[in-house]
Amino acid sequence: MKKALALMLVVIMVLAAFAACKHDPVKPDETQKPDNTDVVETDKPLEPKKEYTYNLYSTSLGSNWNPHTWETSGDSDILSYLSSPFCTMQAENTEDGIYQWVYEMATEINDVTKDHQDDLTKYAVTLGEGVDAASVEKGYVFEIKLNPNAKWEDGTPINADSYIESMKLLLDPEMHNYRANLYYAGE
Repeated sequence: MKKALALMLVVIMVLAAFAACKHDPVKPDETQKPDNTDVVETDKPLEPKKEYTYNLYSTSLGSNWNPHTWETSGDSDILSYLSSPFCTMQAENTEDGIYQWVYEMATEINDVTKDHQDDLTKYAVTLGEGVDAASVEKGYVFEIKLNPNAKWEDGTPINADSYIESMKLLLDPEMHNYRANLYYAGE
């Protein structure tokens, strides 16, 4: 059962990865250089780049800022600032549309479906029409190597037991977690 819960958590966390862009902050003393090569050089000094502050506000209350109870997009928007995924997708080369995985709470994720086909039958995984567990070689079972440097705010290491306990709490019917349905139905 622990393997099934861990597997479900892995799949959902990987699918929840989002794209992020890298931004290098500019120091106030740096000057802005024109991007257009047709610009005529002058004796005028270039203006320094301006700095801006981005303020973000939420209409939702902090009581729903967790993955178990969020209900509205306002609730879920703040989660990206309060939690860390196993990995995220980030632009490597925007001109060519090349993206890369950036690991955060994991150091490596490997598809091990081929070596664990028996889990597909054991946990009654729904496969496509005409597909049996013996013919499936990828896309269902993943091994995640957790970041050994990950710690809770009090310094306690975050390990596999942390994720298993969180999933147990999420799926506990007595807790009435609003978002448990994402793991047992629908998506």
